[in-house]
Amino acid sequence: MRTIARGVLGLLGACAGAGSSGDGGGSVAADTREIQLQVAYEADAAPYVGAAGLSGRDTWSMYGNNLAALVEGTAVTVTHPHALDQMTAMGSLEGETYTSDRILALADTHLPIVPEDGVIVYRAIWLDGTWEEDGASQPGVLGVSLGRTGVIGMFKPVIEGTSVLDPVRRFGEQATILHEVGHALGLVNNGVEMVQVPLR
Repeated sequence: MRTIARGVLGLLGACAGAGSSGDGGGSVAADTREIQLQVAYEADAAPYVGAAGLSGRDTWSMYGNNLAALVEGTAVTVTHPHALDQMTAMGSLEGETYTSDRILALADTHLPIVPEDGVIVYRAIWLDGTWEEDGASQPGVLGVSLGRTGVIGMFKPVIEGTSVLDPVRRFGEQATILHEVGHALGLVNNGVEMVQVPLR
């Protein structure tokens, strides 16, 4: 895995567009020292947190372990929230669908970026609604990565509709945020050929 992670990091600088100097999203470059995930959530759409199922593992360990494996052997650290008090509550929002423009505006309002050299910030917004594209609701979309902006929309009602079992919904939510951050990093359909490896 270490060799894969180093090889992928080497490719990222050439494949994902924006620089790494404190902007939203962007590529992992030689001066990158931290990859940060910030989270905001709408009322009734909070991300799953705490112990997951019988294992008792932290729900966010799946995200953290997999991103840490990606940067293993480098000086890059990965930071992300584990609990709701480390995330931004946005309250209730109007409407049930969210366009890319609306998600970007919510990210700018609730998770403003403070530029810092060597830090790449990804911003994920958990929403109590569905993705809207071309004027129509997309009720099968779990999450969306908005190009090279570093902004991700997560659609809680769709995630909750994947199963009646809490551990399955938690896993699905974590798999979705990993997938969407993968898009933002350039690992999925954005410059690097897709390769399947087991999740940690």
